[in-house]
Amino acid sequence: RQADHIHLRCPGNIALLANNLPFVDVILDKKNAENGTLEWSQPFGGSGGSNFGNTVCQTSDDGYIISASTSYYGAGMLDAWIIKTDPSGNEEWNQTYGNIGMEEARSVKQTIDGGYIFTGVTWGDSPVQNNDIWVVKIDAQGTIQWDYTYDYQYANYTFSILQTSDNGYIVGGSKYLEADNTNSDMWLLRFP
Repeated sequence: RQADHIHLRCPGNIALLANNLPFVDVILDKKNAENGTLEWSQPFGGSGGSNFGNTVCQTSDDGYIISASTSYYGAGMLDAWIIKTDPSGNEEWNQTYGNIGMEEARSVKQTIDGGYIFTGVTWGDSPVQNNDIWVVKIDAQGTIQWDYTYDYQYANYTFSILQTSDNGYIVGGSKYLEADNTNSDMWLLRFP
């Protein structure tokens, strides 16, 4: 297993998102923060494709929301994948997002209205073209409410998203400054 994201919630619980190498399953573990005892472990995925988890956050109902990417489910070579669980890690719903190309969900957060927002990247119809920043707002059941794609000439990556106090959003990531993708810079994008 490869641990990729930790979410600490007081009092005393840790949600650990891991990937079962070579990326067959996304695994959500809940551990006791005081002694490290494993309370439960839930795998998500399937054979015959790659699944990779990126972030996990606890939701207002004490469940969890996971951002991931999958080639097993969905319509394309790689699709963004959001998984919602109950407090015991049992899947309540999962949804893929994307087209026939490649998309990744890098970060997901619950929004003030009880829905979710995730950010990631999309390569559109071709994995050889430069990727674009992708922000998707979904409701509490995973239905898309809106999405935005941002193109900044060369390859771009997003790693986190937060909702602001005025109901806007801030996305953090990096962008390449040259066509050969060797020189990059950090950036913040605020909208609307």
